[in-house]
Amino acid sequence: MKTTPTIRCGLAANPSPLSGAARDPFLDAIRTIALLRVMLWHTFGDPVLTYVIAAVPTMFFVAGSLLAKSLDRRPWPRVLADRARRILLPLWAFAAVAFVAMRVAWLLDPSPRTAVPWRSIIFWIVPLGDPQGSAWEGGWMSQPLWYIRATFWLFLLSPLLRSALRRFGLVVFVPPVMAVFALDVLTRNPAVTIHAAPELLWQIGDLALYSIFLMAGFAHRDGRFAHLRPSGWFGGAALAGIASTAWILTQPVPLHVVNNSHPAHLFVGTAWLCLFLACRAPITAVAMTSAGRAIVGWISLRTMTIYLWHSTAVILTYQVLASGDDRPPGVYAAAMIAGMVSITMVFVVAFGWVEDLAARRRLLVCPLLVASGDSPGDRAPFAAHRRSVYRFVGVPSLAGVLLLGGCAFMTQPMSGEAAAAADGAVGGAVDGGVVASRVAKKPPVPSQAPPRPEFERAPSTSAPASTTSERRAAVVAPAATIAPAAPLAPEADDALATAIQRTVDEWRARWNVPGIAVGVVQPGSLSWRGASGADPVTGAAVDVDDRFDITSITKTFTGTLVFQLAAEGSIDLDAPLPRLVRVPDFPYAAGITVRQLLTHRTGLVPYRDTRAYAAAPDAIDTPDKALAAALLEPLQFAPGTKSAYSSTNFLVLGFLVEEVTGLGYDALLEQQLFEPVDLRSTTHSPPSALAPNFATSGIVTDTADLLRWGIALYRDHTVIDVVGLAAMHQIDTSTGLGPAVYGYCPCTIDDSGREHWQWIGHTGGTTQLAYSDTDDIAIALNVTDSLWLENRGRAVAELLTLLRAAVLGATPRAAIPSFS
Repeated sequence: MKTTPTIRCGLAANPSPLSGAARDPFLDAIRTIALLRVMLWHTFGDPVLTYVIAAVPTMFFVAGSLLAKSLDRRPWPRVLADRARRILLPLWAFAAVAFVAMRVAWLLDPSPRTAVPWRSIIFWIVPLGDPQGSAWEGGWMSQPLWYIRATFWLFLLSPLLRSALRRFGLVVFVPPVMAVFALDVLTRNPAVTIHAAPELLWQIGDLALYSIFLMAGFAHRDGRFAHLRPSGWFGGAALAGIASTAWILTQPVPLHVVNNSHPAHLFVGTAWLCLFLACRAPITAVAMTSAGRAIVGWISLRTMTIYLWHSTAVILTYQVLASGDDRPPGVYAAAMIAGMVSITMVFVVAFGWVEDLAARRRLLVCPLLVASGDSPGDRAPFAAHRRSVYRFVGVPSLAGVLLLGGCAFMTQPMSGEAAAAADGAVGGAVDGGVVASRVAKKPPVPSQAPPRPEFERAPSTSAPASTTSERRAAVVAPAATIAPAAPLAPEADDALATAIQRTVDEWRARWNVPGIAVGVVQPGSLSWRGASGADPVTGAAVDVDDRFDITSITKTFTGTLVFQLAAEGSIDLDAPLPRLVRVPDFPYAAGITVRQLLTHRTGLVPYRDTRAYAAAPDAIDTPDKALAAALLEPLQFAPGTKSAYSSTNFLVLGFLVEEVTGLGYDALLEQQLFEPVDLRSTTHSPPSALAPNFATSGIVTDTADLLRWGIALYRDHTVIDVVGLAAMHQIDTSTGLGPAVYGYCPCTIDDSGREHWQWIGHTGGTTQLAYSDTDDIAIALNVTDSLWLENRGRAVAELLTLLRAAVLGATPRAAIPSFS
């Protein structure tokens, strides 16, 4: 007799093999919803998503209900052995690929950034702690594995928790709930730190929080909630929602992400779980439709594989799409989803069979749906299996590849006649609508070294022409006191201002830049400031007086303080670094000089490339912690032998100038630089999570003040004497790095071997300051996304050339090969 079809599916890291009794479609459905939400969160990183479906609490609730069923039917040692096998085998397969990838990255570029963390391999084998990857993988392969650690801990404790619930009833929930709030108080107190295991308190908080939802699953299996009607669950959801709102308003969660606060996660998780249970009937009905059975059944058999591999699929998709800066609204988001899903499906086909092996099922390349009329051992014939592969993997993967390719094509910047023809079509198209299509919100793109210079042979001349700075050097002696700031030049006339604005507008549209604020000045001749486009986050039009974080251009201020102290004899640039009271254990003091710190020739690892930062970037919230993270890594090379950009160098310089002067860094900025140069719109931000700031970043200003700073520094010797400025011009021609300065091409070399940079200055994450001593022109600009996107360096080089041509009335250069 033929019965109503039901789905029997395997479950990664949960009980009930395929041959067991029919599964509860409601539980499988809400776990599927939760897993899909996790994938979206990792794809886009928008904090709002953490408030939409509490994914991890839901998954532990489902795991608890299914685990209780197994513990009731079999001895607990057998259950734990089965669960451990289902967790560990897929993890080991993933770990093997991860370590091969990290090893290959190290072989291609041996450095601390790519060093394989062999010491943490034990946690990839037995996840009693969080597995750690190299800084190269940036956490995309390792950071989601905290969930595997939490799952492993709770499965090991599940027999005790199950026994406690049966013996003490619902009162067993009181201790973990109290622990959640107590641990939150402890983790908020910076004085409470376990130095040997700084993440241990948080991990215990994970254990307390998710044990609540695991035991709620136990109680659900026991029927303890069976008497509650949907109206009761809706009431519970409302109460939990009110509690969530009250907690978040009074105890703001870090970075606005629910997952970063255990109490907030408890409230939000409870609200969503109550809402799911209130809607059990419609959710079950949808799950039992043909499409629902197919989707839920397929995902249920590959839950662990999907979770392990989807974040790798996300970063691979992001790398494919990262070449463009702006996309038609919605296309980028759709392409990210399509790419993530299609690449995840490829991983499922390649590695999903490991879940079958772990569950001791027949190995399947693609899971099949089994109707209840079949015997437990029945499987579809090979032809049907092949059709399933085509249907569930081939078609979506092909669609994803096509959409990825289409989006990549549409995001390529245009040039030449195509760009000119499209100017009218794209002008003004950048607005807030683009925001929704962008990838996950991350910390600002860190500053990097300048593009590698390429020098061209200059035309022969009888004598090299002197630069503006050199002509002044002949008559300007080192100043004993800080001179007043030079006034800015008169504003450009209307005709020239209109022409420059049109040039900036056309450039922005041609290169798909969301928004830009820019200023140009030729002292004694003219000045102009303008803006174009919009901020992609707020959708607001960029204003000429907007203030922005110049990030690593802060290093020019730090370098100036160092040169001031060197001019008065308080610092010897070429002597070994003195012992620093604030960093008494600094191991390289005797082997590193101040000049090497200024020129990035120390070998110190960038703090963002350390294992500590990759494991817990939010925890690096002070300059002391950032330096400590860097000092845990070996030097990239022997000091003085190479150049490699590293913000860590300027953290050390900040500690040095504080110690020499006895003043704090912010006080030095105000006293020695901000006030003498009359920087009225300039401030310095304190350290914060992800941004230790201090002497390496954090100054906030506008284009007017940034131009004034450039003139004072590079032209008028207001803050630095001639000797210091000459030292600043000693730029490494192989890297473009100098002491707190970058050199920008076009670059030339004359017959005598003397090199010349068209521009000197510095670049931050979104900001660039450039000064041409040949033409006596300074330019300051700030884009609203990043200067480190692909082709953005070339675009900015073109803009500098266009602005220079507008000021000089010259014809812009046709090509700038050094930025290609």
